[in-house]
Amino acid sequence: MAIRKIDDVWYADIRYHKKRYRWRSPQNTAPGARAYENYLRGEIAARGSLDHLDPKKQPKVKRQQNFAEYADDWLKTYVRNQNRSSERQSKESILRLHLKPYFGRSSLSAINRREIDGYKAKKLEEGFSAKSINNHLTVLRKCLWTAQTDDLLSSLPLIQWLKEDIPDFDFLLVEESHRLLQDRSEPFWVDLARFAVRTGLRRGELMALDWSRIDLARKQVEVRASIVRGVHELPKTHRVRHVPLTDDVVAMLAPRVQGHGLVFPGVDGRPLSQTAMLHGIRRLCRRTGLRQIGWHALRHTFASQLVMEGVPLLTVSRLMGHTTVKMTERYAHLAPSHLAEAVPVLLRAEGRVLEARGHAGGQEGDAVPQSPLERMSAQV
Repeated sequence: MAIRKIDDVWYADIRYHKKRYRWRSPQNTAPGARAYENYLRGEIAARGSLDHLDPKKQPKVKRQQNFAEYADDWLKTYVRNQNRSSERQSKESILRLHLKPYFGRSSLSAINRREIDGYKAKKLEEGFSAKSINNHLTVLRKCLWTAQTDDLLSSLPLIQWLKEDIPDFDFLLVEESHRLLQDRSEPFWVDLARFAVRTGLRRGELMALDWSRIDLARKQVEVRASIVRGVHELPKTHRVRHVPLTDDVVAMLAPRVQGHGLVFPGVDGRPLSQTAMLHGIRRLCRRTGLRQIGWHALRHTFASQLVMEGVPLLTVSRLMGHTTVKMTERYAHLAPSHLAEAVPVLLRAEGRVLEARGHAGGQEGDAVPQSPLERMSAQV
């Protein structure tokens, strides 16, 4: 019998080369089973077997991970091994709160430009800034790039970054920083503020600063550690840098220099907490009549005052520990004197030309000297 019915289910039942194929008919009727049998016999005639149709002999196709599954693996492997603690926490938060809820069920290959543009539109509607959304997209791109290197993605989707506004920042003018450092009520906090204003260290770098990194003889500090959310790690840019110390900072440190240990410890000898540092700078501001600022404003103060005194941006960038000078360009507008000195050369060039023509007095045959500006004009 080529077809049979078992428990109200129709099967095609074929024997070929001592092998039996009893497969359920797609249509559960006698005519449907007969048609299925004829189809299977045709396949046997054409290929010599039915192995190519046997589900048990088909290669298993591995289901592609969706974004949420891959992102979880990415956090446990790549991010855990490659990033600082603060960076790991930031990426985990962005994935959990934003990227996974939106892209989580999508396969990696399904995340395309259209999907990403939809994400940007949604976050803008929710009130997120362009900078915050770009931070999310940076994490998304890094995750997808790693998937590509793992041969799970053939190409990366196009990601167009949102245009960010230039961020405002606060800093103290020379008169203001001088007033801040004249307070005598809490010498510890004044000393810490002095060190911050004169070196531009980040808050976490101040918290982690060890005496072993202070070289008073050479008047410099080696910055190679930071404390972020209670965790000791490398500075933000993963780079060690050296910053010169001013004479007033050397004089402040010299009486209490030690071989090792925290330069600015908390009352219990352990690193200062963020809360203690915040209250410390706020008390200083209140007593000196300054507006309320944070420790990062003192870092901006260091860079701003250097730029206003004509120190090149590249030098300031290296002292600040920036990865590129582009990060330091936010301070460029504080050096307007250099721009103001540059533009008047146009009038000076014109004056030289007119003066040369005046001295020539119209004498025939005399060549009139040309300025570089005039030579360029003649070539156009």
